[in-house]
Amino acid sequence: MPTNALHSKLSLPILGLLLEQADHPYGLTSRLNDRYRHLHASRSSITTLAKSLADADLIAPRAPERAGNRPPRTVYDLTEVGVTHLRQRIEEIIRTAPAMNTDFVTALAYIGLLGKRLAGDAVDERASRIRQEIGALKEVPTAIAEIKMIEVDYWLRMLTSEAIWLEEFGARIETGRIEWIGDKPE
Repeated sequence: MPTNALHSKLSLPILGLLLEQADHPYGLTSRLNDRYRHLHASRSSITTLAKSLADADLIAPRAPERAGNRPPRTVYDLTEVGVTHLRQRIEEIIRTAPAMNTDFVTALAYIGLLGKRLAGDAVDERASRIRQEIGALKEVPTAIAEIKMIEVDYWLRMLTSEAIWLEEFGARIETGRIEWIGDKPE
């Protein structure tokens, strides 16, 4: 399994987009750039990555098709192995990505794939970990002039904001105040 494809920042959103609908690299590039502007995907990088993901059996190519005078395009489908990998990566990122991380935001886009219980557990674990980080930062010595430690105040506010959001989101999952598509009633 090519590890370069699995570690690319683009692999998770590509798999997520293919979960939504099969597509060819040109279409994936357009959708990625529309939805994830911070990733700056090029068609050539998406084409190369799609081939690597196919080599890893995460996606499967269809026979190339020609539309009008355009060159033939290969459409890719997400495989069952790809769905399993996507679920695992989403859970791992939700639980372990650093605070204020774009990988977390991308994984969050597909958290519904985890199911309510697993998603709630992952969100709760993340919130707890961030609260621990907040506690550790609050123990920073205060004898230093504030301006020399202003980044600590900034980071505390960012962490606090993320922790509050996670706790509210976790509560919404637990109480059913967020629609969860695909889950069967428990």
